[in-house]
Amino acid sequence: MALIPRQYAKILYELTHTLDEKQLDQAMAAFVQVLKKDQAVSLKEKIIHEFEQYAKKQAGTQQITITTARPINKVFLQKVADVFGDNVQTRATVDPAILGGLIIRTEDKILDGSIATQLLKMKTSLL
Repeated sequence: MALIPRQYAKILYELTHTLDEKQLDQAMAAFVQVLKKDQAVSLKEKIIHEFEQYAKKQAGTQQITITTARPINKVFLQKVADVFGDNVQTRATVDPAILGGLIIRTEDKILDGSIATQLLKMKTSLL
C-alpha cells in the first residue's frame, strides 16, 4: 500500500533521527527499497520536502510565509518573525493582487490583513 509523501517523510524521520552514520546508510537503503516496492520513487522530491518540514517542526522551528504587494526589507521581515517568537524561519513572497497589507501563513493558520480581502469583506457586507 503506497502512502502519501508526508507519511513516508514522518516514517523516515522517526526511523533515522537518532541513528549514527553507518546505521543511517543502512536505513536509507532499506527505505529506498520500500519506495521501489510501493512504486513511490517518483515521489522522492515531495518526500524530501515533507521530511525537511517535519524535521524542522520536531526541532521546534516554525515556518511562516509573509506575502505582500511589494517587496519588503529584511528588517520588516524580522520584526514580523519576532512576533511569532524564537526559532522562526521566514519566507517572503510578493503578490501585487493583494493591493497592500500582508498575509501571513503558518503551518496551520492564515492571517489575512490584505487590502484586497478587506475590500471584499466590505463589498460583501454592503450587499
